[in-house]
Amino acid sequence: MDHHLQASVETLRTLGGIGAPAVQSLLAAHVDGDSQGRLQGVLASTASLATIAAPLVISMAYFASRQNFPGLVRVLGTAIDLICLPLLVRREMPRIS
Repeated sequence: MDHHLQASVETLRTLGGIGAPAVQSLLAAHVDGDSQGRLQGVLASTASLATIAAPLVISMAYFASRQNFPGLVRVLGTAIDLICLPLLVRREMPRIS
């Protein structure tokens, strides 16, 4: 992979890692006090499932593409971040009770 492309992809991936607390804060602001525990439980469960599934999926993608395009997993990760970006920039979120 070209070093310039790799540097830009890695920069985007690093910035994606600092977004989780911000997203958690935004979601918590749109949920009433009685539902905070449920929200935090769903967020923790989702993070746990991702921790289990992501290494398996990324390993399979890497081993399937390592001969032709070893940087595919980084590009896929960045693509997933960019696909999810419109969900985060929505202007108005309904309040959940």
